[in-house]
Parts: sequence; structure tokens; C-alpha cells
Amino acid sequence: MAKRRQHKSQHKSKYPNAKASASTSQQVNERTFEAGCKRRMTLKTELSELAYDELSYPECPSCPHRVEPEGAAPFCVWRDVNEPHPFAGLASMLDSFDETKT
Repeated sequence: MAKRRQHKSQHKSKYPNAKASASTSQQVNERTFEAGCKRRMTLKTELSELAYDELSYPECPSCPHRVEPEGAAPFCVWRDVNEPHPFAGLASMLDSFDETKT
């Protein structure tokens, strides 16, 4: 019986420093990501967030969405536009808390 070779995706992105990885054992979908500044990019990946560390746009140095961890390089978080924000559940809890106060 012949062995089947797995094909590794060689997807070239115009955003080479966007950290994304894809498993070859699953179907990888194309996703659209958005940064806090509303810039968008589309990549094939199974991830729902990317860390963009090139920060090559003119507004990057002063962007309020820039993350600067202590002892590591700064980056920007790009999130899948079709996924809820990680703190969306927290916001709904706060809304229900405000309703109980009145």
C-alpha cells in the first residue's frame, strides 16, 4: 500500500510577520482579520487571532491598540471578523449588572 504524502501549505502572505500556523490534518479556511485601526487582511489559517509584529504602518507607533509586553517586542492583535471579541461575554455581564441597579 502506497503512503500518502501530506501537502504543507506554502501560502505566501503580503503580511510576512503575521504569526499564523495551520495544521495539515484539517481543512484550513480563509479568514479575514481586522486590527484595532480597522485595517484588514485575509489568510488561510485555523487561528482566530494573529500577532502582527512588523508594525510597519505610519500610525503603528502611536496606535492605542498596540501591545507592548515587558521584555518582548511590541505587536498588534488582529482578530477574525466573524468571531466575537474575547471580552464580549464580560460586556454582557456588565449590562445585566447595570439593569439590576435600577
